[in-house]
Amino acid sequence: MRRFLHSTVAAVAAMSLSLLLAPAAIADTGGGNSAAAKMCQEGGYANYQRSDGTTFANEGACTSYSARGGMLVPIQVESVNISFTPTFDPNYCNVIVVLENFAPSTTYPAQLVVLDNGNSFNFTRSVMTDGTGSAATKVFSYFNQNTSVTATVDGLSSSSTPIAC
Repeated sequence: MRRFLHSTVAAVAAMSLSLLLAPAAIADTGGGNSAAAKMCQEGGYANYQRSDGTTFANEGACTSYSARGGMLVPIQVESVNISFTPTFDPNYCNVIVVLENFAPSTTYPAQLVVLDNGNSFNFTRSVMTDGTGSAATKVFSYFNQNTSVTATVDGLSSSSTPIAC
């Protein structure tokens, strides 16, 4: 009888201890990230994607994903810019089309517009991105005075940039 009583008391004590510790164990296994969930609020969800590259339809989907421990990855925005490098002739510059965050290892047609003393010249050159989706490609050389260049790639345009090197 005493053995039965000791066994029963031990079992009840073990069950009581497990019930006391269970909420702490449940709280620790959530993997939630409330700071990340807050980044989704007030339209912030549009600046992030899931780690698999899929985007969020709305703030609630982003908040739910990140609150459960999902990793938010900033969406990289494509950009087109123009830069210049000098040539051996100080009156001319190499015109460089610079792409960032485009599809990797892809060739794009770059539509270029040169404004030279009120005259407009349009032409197209190919620009190929590297494995990271970036490119810095010399597209032509041009006279370095009163001239500006604009490049448009995949519907995205650079600002009109005065040639200077």
